[in-house]
Amino acid sequence: MENTVGVALTKCFFCGEDNEIILNTRLSSRMAKKVEAMHGKVLNKHPCSKCEKLMQQGIMFISVRDGETDKETNNNPYRTGKICVIKDEAVQRMGITPKELLNDILKKRMCFIEDTVWKNLGLPIENMN
Repeated sequence: MENTVGVALTKCFFCGEDNEIILNTRLSSRMAKKVEAMHGKVLNKHPCSKCEKLMQQGIMFISVRDGETDKETNNNPYRTGKICVIKDEAVQRMGITPKELLNDILKKRMCFIEDTVWKNLGLPIENMN
């Protein structure tokens, strides 16, 4: 008898931690395989509940390795695991240019920061999550 259940635990795009549980509601073996293929993957850019709370407090800065991408996540920036939340007012005073970039960061509530910039800004070295 073929497996028709199919369960997956997805990852958060922002922090990389466990995010959503996906269930095969059609109970067909074909759909079970599709659901199981989602296990451990980032499926969307919806923040997990933890990241959503951080984004409500301020802008979520996520440290990434200089110039590196993660081949397993479709060449997204390689996250180092460091996260820092900075209040909107402080981000606005950082001198981020052009203005459109600053507005985009404030709207999206997050920003990838390469390690060299992270260090130059004096952000915390230890992992926050």
